Amino acid sequence: MSQLRQQRSRPVFAVLGLSEKEERAYHALTRARSVTPGQLRDELGVTADDIRCVISGLENKGLVSWTTGSPRRVLAAPPNAAVDVLALQIERELQRARVEAARLSVEWSEAARVREADELVEIITGTDAMLRRFESMISSAQSEILGFAAAPMLAPDEVNTGINIEALNRSVRLRTIYERAVLDLPGFGDVIAQCEAAGEEIRIIDRVPSKMVLVDGAIALLPVNVDLPDAQPSSAVIHTPLTRPLTALFEELWRRAMPATLIAAQPAEPEAPSGPDLKLLSLLLGGLTDDAIARQLGISRRTVQRRILRLTRLAGVDTRLQLIWRAGEKGWLSGASPVRPG
Repeated sequence: MSQLRQQRSRPVFAVLGLSEKEERAYHALTRARSVTPGQLRDELGVTADDIRCVISGLENKGLVSWTTGSPRRVLAAPPNAAVDVLALQIERELQRARVEAARLSVEWSEAARVREADELVEIITGTDAMLRRFESMISSAQSEILGFAAAPMLAPDEVNTGINIEALNRSVRLRTIYERAVLDLPGFGDVIAQCEAAGEEIRIIDRVPSKMVLVDGAIALLPVNVDLPDAQPSSAVIHTPLTRPLTALFEELWRRAMPATLIAAQPAEPEAPSGPDLKLLSLLLGGLTDDAIARQLGISRRTVQRRILRLTRLAGVDTRLQLIWRAGEKGWLSGASPVRPG
């Protein structure tokens, strides 16, 4: 939010190379048509040296000229024409920069193929530097962005979704796995709706191993936890081929995670399983197979599997073995006797 305020407070013509004083002077000249240097100095409340520099700068940019009478007066050039000329010059410079960047990218890609091992990981320190690198990575995405998101996060009304939406508008595929704890953030449903409406694919899982953004399978950004007092926030930038395991990890968790729309549509889970589910847990603890449990409970094998899956989610675990351990920890089976296959 502070960055947005800074952008709004910048002079409008700063992009054309005008300083704040030059812009103020040009605004004053367009209102007065022509003034003497002394009058312009008094209008802006600056020194005589400042006004000479300001007029010289505006003259070099083609924004002012001089009258021929005495005393000589400074005259504003027509704004539309003058600004168009400046903008055209800047466009030409930008085009030259783009051409040079494309050439350098080829050289960078060639050099990346023979990158030394110690160049495969960079460490970035400081919030501003991390944010700039994140924005640069998202802006450079060509095909796909993968992400892990975990609490704590910014409040939803401060989440900057603009850069992600811009990537989606460039037909970049964006997939994000959110940790379930993020669902507890106020207003998260609105963020989900906005992101999914823009085309982002979102899934939810109990836990993610770390926050992460992975761009085009080639470069990843992960936080680095430094256990030192007063340590600045840091992130690691990881380059291919070290990104390949991260891609595989994401795809595995994506397969196991649930679509956000299904999570939102599900009714709230109870804090503990019901009586029939406790019976199922007891049978599972007794070592019965899914088919045997189905016969005992008079339900289908598919229903048994579905209820076991729901219980693992309720317990916040991933496997049946973990489910049994967690059920014991929570005391769900304290009053149930294991049923042995007989």
